[in-house]
Amino acid sequence: MDDVEAFASFYDFLVENMRGQKSLDDLLRSKIVCSVSAFDKLLHDIIHIGIIDIYSGNRTSTPKYLDEPIPLGVVAQLKGVEDAPRSNIFSQTIRDKLRAMSFQHPDKVVDGLSYIWHEKRKWKKIASAMGEDEATVRVFLYEVVRRRNAIAHEADVHHFLQAKRPIDREMATDFTRFMRRLGETIHELVR
Repeated sequence: MDDVEAFASFYDFLVENMRGQKSLDDLLRSKIVCSVSAFDKLLHDIIHIGIIDIYSGNRTSTPKYLDEPIPLGVVAQLKGVEDAPRSNIFSQTIRDKLRAMSFQHPDKVVDGLSYIWHEKRKWKKIASAMGEDEATVRVFLYEVVRRRNAIAHEADVHHFLQAKRPIDREMATDFTRFMRRLGETIHELVR
């Protein structure tokens, strides 16, 4: 997320030195896209490490972890090897499985965390730790991800107006600060 913050400094520098030449709003859009990507990567890492910790006996398993299917080919690979290669095979299998998942939408975040965190009211616990109410956190995450998707998949162009949606430095900063705070809160709660 520190890299994401650099977008604001770069934006400020260009605004100051290229007065009025061209819109630099796409730098702010990039900041939003990168903050959601950083959050998604953080959750992938947290979940991967948590699953490996459960496999290694260093963390309590969850029902979702216990219900996750493993291909029979991987089971066969795990049978005839020593502990260190077995952990590597398992780790790579989990990494490959998680690679196809996205942890951006509020429902997907909760589903992913269920592999490693047996908390029934995850959003309530997360929001409380952030000093917010559950609905506010879920809705704000949904809005940030919706905007990220509009930027990434529609060039942030409003389909009726055929013009880019407005954006400013404050909005981009609010979105990225929220994503950082959410990621840090989740990390603290599940580690």
